[in-house]
Amino acid sequence: MSRISVTHHSIAFASWKPNFGPNFGFDNSQPEEYPPSGKSGRVLAVRLPELFHRHRPRKEWIGMSVGFEFSYRKDSGQIVRSAHLSGAFSNWAEGKERWLFMAPHDDDIVIGAGLTVLAGLAENVEIHAVITTDGSMGYCDTAERGTIAGVRGRETLESFRLLGVPEENVLFLGYPDCDLNRWCGHRPAKEGDPGVIAGYLGLQNGYVYALRKAIPTRVFLPTSADLHPDHLLAAREFMICLFHAQGAIWPELGPPIPTVPEVYEYAVYCDFLSPPHIQIRVSDAVFDQKMRGITAYASQKQIGALVSQLRAGGPMEYLREMRFRFYSPLNYAALF
Repeated sequence: MSRISVTHHSIAFASWKPNFGPNFGFDNSQPEEYPPSGKSGRVLAVRLPELFHRHRPRKEWIGMSVGFEFSYRKDSGQIVRSAHLSGAFSNWAEGKERWLFMAPHDDDIVIGAGLTVLAGLAENVEIHAVITTDGSMGYCDTAERGTIAGVRGRETLESFRLLGVPEENVLFLGYPDCDLNRWCGHRPAKEGDPGVIAGYLGLQNGYVYALRKAIPTRVFLPTSADLHPDHLLAAREFMICLFHAQGAIWPELGPPIPTVPEVYEYAVYCDFLSPPHIQIRVSDAVFDQKMRGITAYASQKQIGALVSQLRAGGPMEYLREMRFRFYSPLNYAALF
């Protein structure tokens, strides 16, 4: 049986050759704001449906890098559309973008944010992922109970290979599936404990290590409105780690990150707590690449209905910008 374990360096189930995905081209168009200057009103009816007709020739896609279009919804209701990620993601660091995706379970990222991963890779963003649980409760046949963790580990590496994420950028923490409540926090490890890094264990220990290892400009995690207990616990623990990771605490996990990254939520099973801010629309070819990444989880027969739902929804994904900040009295001084 393949065993998921964490060392201070890296984890591997099998050797895969890195594949950085298709070499998408880009145009030089600038973000376009709707409504146009001098106009008023919401533009929710303006969806440019012809732009994404499933059989429209690629050369006819207007104002869009090959395969992608990004839309950002302002609080005013205005929609900013762009062929580039910089038009939808604030504080863009050209040539320095590094993204970290957190997943409570191995298939969460490709299901909820696979197109986001592909969009980042298409613009040379360095992509990292941290997988929290070992997948041991994902068996669909009682005969699989003793082997499913290893099977899902190999499926995960294959899924990320299909997306174009190199194996060395995927970190497995290996905590027991559907049992995260026992592994919150940070504490010294004992012999036989899961998820040990630098002599300590706990979700906060693992997430701080992942943050300091990746040094991300943006992080992505499942929506806090998700009802799955593993998702709720993982999101809560990850958020406090943004504070820990930028401080001097726990130096064995690496040097502090220089700045707190931008934070986004993606949806897996449950809807967002409030409407998302970013829409990513893609071509059939890009969408099919995401779907191949999902179907790499051949052992997960229960996600068939979810795959059908994603196909019916079309080649798009949504993200909610969390606008996270730490407390300061200055945040509210202007209100009084």
